[in-house]
Amino acid sequence: GLRISEMAVSIVRPMIAGVIMALAIIYGTPLTGLDGALLLAVKVITGTASYALSVVALWYLAKRPAGAESYLLDKVIAVAARRAKGGSV
Repeated sequence: GLRISEMAVSIVRPMIAGVIMALAIIYGTPLTGLDGALLLAVKVITGTASYALSVVALWYLAKRPAGAESYLLDKVIAVAARRAKGGSV
């Protein structure tokens, strides 16, 4: 089975990235001076970008262990290679 320590290690990076995302939304988006739908769009973009960049940065800092990040990166590279050869996705 899966040990508690193994589960904890696998969720630390996403949890830290979630905190970074929340801080970026809470403290960064009010500086835009926007409101309504435009503010919502900025918050969504800010949250998405900050979470994704944080997860990747934390993964690199952890010396790129095997996991979801490496799996997705392998898939992205495979798709890019197929497109570069003129194939379809």
